Amino acid sequence: LFDSSPVTIDRSVIQEDQTNGQVIRAYTVDVQIVNTTDTNQWFTVAQGTSIGNKKIDVWQGGPQLINAVRLTITKSVDQPVIKSFTVHLCD
Repeated sequence: LFDSSPVTIDRSVIQEDQTNGQVIRAYTVDVQIVNTTDTNQWFTVAQGTSIGNKKIDVWQGGPQLINAVRLTITKSVDQPVIKSFTVHLCD
């Protein structure tokens, strides 16, 4: 969730802590879009099969005005550790 008000973003950057190797095998990035009829509805804007040192996902839907963003690790071979998860507007 964002502290003050909705923000417009168009990409996410994920970094995996690789101290114990690359363990994440699949993930999704979901957002809550402003002014939707269901405020509990999440929309997937990015998904991938691995992260490694750094993964930048430029969202196919373009810039989105959102209330919240979440990262879900859907498959891993060990306990995943996220080093960094950020979102940006760079259009």
